Amino acid sequence: DKVEKMMKCEPLEVDDSIEEQRLETVKEKDGDYEIKYNDRKPRWWKQLSSYSRRGSKAQQRAYQTMQSHKLPAIKYGEMHDFDEIFKSTKSKSIWLEVGCGQGDNLLANAEFHPEIAIIGADVHKPSVGLSLLRIEKAIQDGKYWNGYNLYTPCKDPFIANDEEDRNISHAEDYDKCDTINHPGNKDAPYCNLRIFPGDGIKLLQYIPTSSLSVLMITFPDPFYKDRYKEHRVVQSHTILDIHRVLKPGGRFHVATDHPVYHEWVTKLMEKTTNLFIKLNDPSAHRTSWLPVISKYEQKGWNEDRKTFLLSWEALKENGGCSDE
Repeated sequence: DKVEKMMKCEPLEVDDSIEEQRLETVKEKDGDYEIKYNDRKPRWWKQLSSYSRRGSKAQQRAYQTMQSHKLPAIKYGEMHDFDEIFKSTKSKSIWLEVGCGQGDNLLANAEFHPEIAIIGADVHKPSVGLSLLRIEKAIQDGKYWNGYNLYTPCKDPFIANDEEDRNISHAEDYDKCDTINHPGNKDAPYCNLRIFPGDGIKLLQYIPTSSLSVLMITFPDPFYKDRYKEHRVVQSHTILDIHRVLKPGGRFHVATDHPVYHEWVTKLMEKTTNLFIKLNDPSAHRTSWLPVISKYEQKGWNEDRKTFLLSWEALKENGGCSDE
């Protein structure tokens, strides 16, 4: 029935003629970039990622009880009403983080930007449970969770030793992040945050057109082997969905530590010059959207994997710039 389809996030029906017309902007002649995103992960992935684990009892309890900070379920074919969901914040800016994991970056952004409504999405139930557990404790204690590791250039092993290329004054600004008094809402921590326990890409079909100011995909599974590329979350069709939900002038960010995935996303986005314009040097503005070093990113650094950051600005449908 419709409720069951909605829970599975099956795609909505669209006008094929319009979809085909928009798809022409990202097609590759050899067909390599016309792949449909397959959200049904391979069995080996589920076993490797502990996908099927339930998490701790505390995480399971938070997952069930913290409904106030979950994105509400809606009927199949409907769109989320963000004015109603975030009415307490009265925010006109909405961010979405796809693949928020245990929520380190998500919770930091929610604290540092209390004026912005923020949504995090992740398919891993224990990670969602941990994020909700941290939110629950923050509400009980009346203070934000502070267990994150804030990014500074001096912590990045790939630039920390490159003194000639570093802007020292800019690095000093970064260092202030460790002591700055962020303007979070101490009376109601994380009132501007909601979590979707599911595939963030499949969530896009329930988001109204031109709703988001920022959409970020942080360290997705690269599925670097060619035979698994259909499972990569960034595909030609998902780029169209991303463009639809972003406001003109909205930002699309990708963070990955795998060169194959970096190349894949770069080549796909090169086909969308009438939809997006690439931004120069996203690393210089990293803390505006990726202020935290997650355990995953730190593990990559320890294994000599560099973090690649990519950023684009959404154009109007006709390729024009934003009026803002």
